[in-house]
Amino acid sequence: MKSETNVNPPGRESDVCPYIPLYVTDVENSGLYLYDVNTKSVLLFLLNRPHFEKYASTIIVSSTFYIIGGDDPESSAVYSVSLRGISPPSLEGLKLSSRIHLKFPRGDAGLAQMMGRYIFAAGGSVGGSRPSKQCERYDTVGDTWETLPTLREAKSSVAVCEFSGWLYAVGGHTGGRLGDGVWVQTVERLDTRDETEGWAKLVLMQHADESKKWDVRNCCGICGISDQQILIFGGYNGRSMLNGTFVMSATVEVHEGKTATKIEAYGELQEQDNFVYNYSYIWGNGSKEGRLHAMSYCGQRLHIFDAKTRRWSAAERPWGTL
Repeated sequence: MKSETNVNPPGRESDVCPYIPLYVTDVENSGLYLYDVNTKSVLLFLLNRPHFEKYASTIIVSSTFYIIGGDDPESSAVYSVSLRGISPPSLEGLKLSSRIHLKFPRGDAGLAQMMGRYIFAAGGSVGGSRPSKQCERYDTVGDTWETLPTLREAKSSVAVCEFSGWLYAVGGHTGGRLGDGVWVQTVERLDTRDETEGWAKLVLMQHADESKKWDVRNCCGICGISDQQILIFGGYNGRSMLNGTFVMSATVEVHEGKTATKIEAYGELQEQDNFVYNYSYIWGNGSKEGRLHAMSYCGQRLHIFDAKTRRWSAAERPWGTL
C-alpha cells in the first residue's frame, strides 16, 4: 500500500477527538475509564459485554475504541464503539459493534495506528502459548483486514509503532504469553509504503557502557517524540518490570554491511511499569509542550515525559486503584 503522509505525530489523537482520550480498561467489569489530560477529569463507561476477552489488545483511533482478538485459540473477534458525542455517565452500557474478524486469531498482539484510519496488528500468541509472526492492517473505514508480510520471528507482547511510513516492532517474547521461550531485544521494521521487501531486522548501535545498553524485554511502551527519534520505555524482562527509557534513531545507516540504527539510554521512569494491551499514549497534549503522556496497563499509572528535560514525572493514578 502506498501510504499517505501521516500529518499527526504517532500516538496523538487531539485533532480528531472531543477530548484527549487516555484510557484503561476494567476487564472483569467491562469498564472503560477515559482520562482527559486537559481537564484532568475521569469518565467511566460500561460496555455491553459480560466481560472483555482476556488478553485482547485495545486502541483508540479517531474517537473510536477498538477491542481486537483475545486469549482463546479461536479469538479473532473485533469490536468497536464510537466515543463521539457521548455524555457521561453512561452506566447503561455503550453498545459495541462487531467488525470484520482478524484473519489470524490471536491475543497479545502489538497495535499501532496510522493517519487516524489504519490499525496494524503484529505478532501475538495463540491460546497464550504459541507465538505468532502474523501481521495485518485494518482499514477502519472499509472494515477490511489485509495480510502483510510476517515478522522475522514469532513473538508476543511486542511494542509496535508507526513512524514516518515505517512500522517498527520492538522486543517481545518468543514463547507466547505462557509457553517456553526467551525475551528478545530485536528491532524489526517494515516500509508500509512498499511492503514487498518485508520486515528487516535492524542492527543496533549501542553505548559502550554496559549499564546503558538496550536489553531484552517485552510489554514496553513506544512513541515517536520528534522527526527523528522514537522513545521506548518500561517493559518486562522475565524477572521484573522495568523503568529504563531509551531513544532510538529513526535514521538508519549501513554499519558493517547491515542496516543499523542507534539506540541509547534516555533516563528512567519514576516507577517500574509495563504498557501492554492498552495502547494509550498522547504526544504533545494537542500543543507544542513537548510532553508524552503514557498510561500503563498493570500499574494503571499515568507517566509524563518532558522531552526538554528528558525526565519523567512521578507516576499518578487518576482513578485510584481499580
